[in-house]
Amino acid sequence: MRNVVGIAIVVASAGACFACAPAPLALKFSGKPADECSSHDIDIPSATLAGALSINGVPATADPNTRMLLRNGVSDLVEIPFAGAAYSVRLAPGTYDLFFSATGPTALAPANRFARLHSGIVITANNTTTLDVDIRETIVSGVITINGAALAVDDTVDLSLRNAAGDTVPLAAASTGSYTARVVPGTFDLYYTSKTVTADSATPTIVPPAGFE
Repeated sequence: MRNVVGIAIVVASAGACFACAPAPLALKFSGKPADECSSHDIDIPSATLAGALSINGVPATADPNTRMLLRNGVSDLVEIPFAGAAYSVRLAPGTYDLFFSATGPTALAPANRFARLHSGIVITANNTTTLDVDIRETIVSGVITINGAALAVDDTVDLSLRNAAGDTVPLAAASTGSYTARVVPGTFDLYYTSKTVTADSATPTIVPPAGFE
């Protein structure tokens, strides 16, 4: 019941009248007589964000493991799937940051899980905002050695990139000595783990903590 009262107070203070609160609260915060505070109508403002979508200047193709995310505050997220070389999404007005987010292996897109692309995108009600998005990426690849020597047979290691903004890029999963990944350019720290190591191997055994796999 406390949450219902809180909603009624906020809506009333914004000039609307929401009649699910007790009469004394409606009178106190709406400034209107009780018989004028009987409407349950709610008008939700809406807007459109649309534009072209490309990767390194090449029109994007549909990919079920690839998406963009619009973020407004801590908990408001709007998902934009990769459906081709253009996108369009309906959303509430506000100021958003735009992120790229891969949810699994991708064909041509980066492997980043939460890479910021644009900040401070202002969306106004009853309008269409056009934002063409070109996602920049580079190839990161190399060979993994232990003390300068190749991994022992049957040894596997995992590598990932992480930054302070919360982005993660899986470089190698159960690799036996090499890796390659598409990455949105940025500054990262490199993390190493290994769960499968043969007896007497020089490969360090480091098991990732929960949530870091």
